[in-house]
Amino acid sequence: MKSNKTHKLFALFSFIIIMVSGIILFININNIINSNNDVSFNYLNTYLYIILILISGLGLYISFIVMSNKISSYKQQTIYKIDDKNIETKDEVTSTQTKKDIFDFNVLSEKIISNSEMEKSNIEKYSEKILVNISKEFEIVQGLFYLINKKDKIFRVIGKYAYFSEEEPREFKEGVTLSGQVAKNKQILNISKIPDNYIVVSSGLGQSSPKHLLIIPIIYKDNTIGIIELASFKDFNSEIEDFFTKLAEMIGNNIHSFIK
Repeated sequence: MKSNKTHKLFALFSFIIIMVSGIILFININNIINSNNDVSFNYLNTYLYIILILISGLGLYISFIVMSNKISSYKQQTIYKIDDKNIETKDEVTSTQTKKDIFDFNVLSEKIISNSEMEKSNIEKYSEKILVNISKEFEIVQGLFYLINKKDKIFRVIGKYAYFSEEEPREFKEGVTLSGQVAKNKQILNISKIPDNYIVVSSGLGQSSPKHLLIIPIIYKDNTIGIIELASFKDFNSEIEDFFTKLAEMIGNNIHSFIK
């Protein structure tokens, strides 16, 4: 807006020239009409003042046009900035609200756990219901639920979701295989970029391999009593990890009585 001051001064200067020239021109024309002096000289002065008025008028017009455009441009930029700020604020509110809805532990855990309560008398049905409920809330394409046998300490699959392989999932002991390591370390393992064909998902469109795997230990009284494996085409962020850490604790309290 600093350049506007220059244009204002130029416009004021042009206006003054026009006013002064107009007055002199009027006087000069009056002299031509009423006097017998050198008419050719007076006519020459008249033409000069007319040209000066026209040039000053053009300068005044250009100054107003430039200032008008700059003011319009400034207002438009201000509007854009305000709109952008409002849009960002709305996006932030929407993002915050979405996060609150997605990772409200009480709401989600209620949907996943409570809807499985009716199957608690049967561990196989209960585990599969847990996996189905998880798939409804997260973009899971395959899931496995393992439970440890108290006698031989072997983890065996008791529930499956979207698992269509002819071979049964492999059994494992604590410390053996990736899931065995998770059972030993008692910490979630989040794996991205799974090698092709490590996990294969079949659908009507053919076969595909998800790239993300979340292995969750189910812990009861500081002992790993189960493992949940979840495969997805989308990555599992830290918020999802925190959610499943808490959820696994609740599941552990529900299923510890099934261990034999």
